[in-house]
Amino acid sequence: MREPLKLGAVLLIITTICGGLLGFINAKTSPIIAQGKEKSQQEAVQQLLPSAKEMEEVIVTDTPSLETVFVTYDNGTYTGAVAKVYPDGFGGSIELLVGMQADGNLAGIQVLSHAETPGLGANMTLDSFKEQFPGQVTPLEVSKTSSGQGEIMAITGATITTRAVVDGVNVATEYMKAHQANWEKGEY
Repeated sequence: MREPLKLGAVLLIITTICGGLLGFINAKTSPIIAQGKEKSQQEAVQQLLPSAKEMEEVIVTDTPSLETVFVTYDNGTYTGAVAKVYPDGFGGSIELLVGMQADGNLAGIQVLSHAETPGLGANMTLDSFKEQFPGQVTPLEVSKTSSGQGEIMAITGATITTRAVVDGVNVATEYMKAHQANWEKGEY
């Protein structure tokens, strides 16, 4: 009778120590991880809109899947905006940055995180896919053949992922175009 109680007490002590250790490590590393994510996000915004010298962060609450827009300026002149959007892909939510220049053309996209299938949907991170976006005018459509203006060629075997990215781009640019006139005046 005492043996099961002794075993239970030992297991309780071990799990308490392990849980406490995991909590301690998480508390120490989570700020570092958050800083790293913030830095990589700022670098991605800078890659999409290299002319941006200043940036205002706008929190979006009225558009599903759209979280934040970074409105960019150069000496007070509006240079464009970058939206963080979360379209639903085949493997779950895709964290995507969509850049739009002041003239309304796409500056490009950057994939921050995803859970898509390696070799299929994950190919959205390849330059050959991302290079289709700069200079495009939205709304975009998915095409299974060659891509022209307003068309993005689908990733072979990953049409759902391609549609998710294109839908995310369309949602982001629609929002940015609707608010661009205010941002040009410095109003948020």
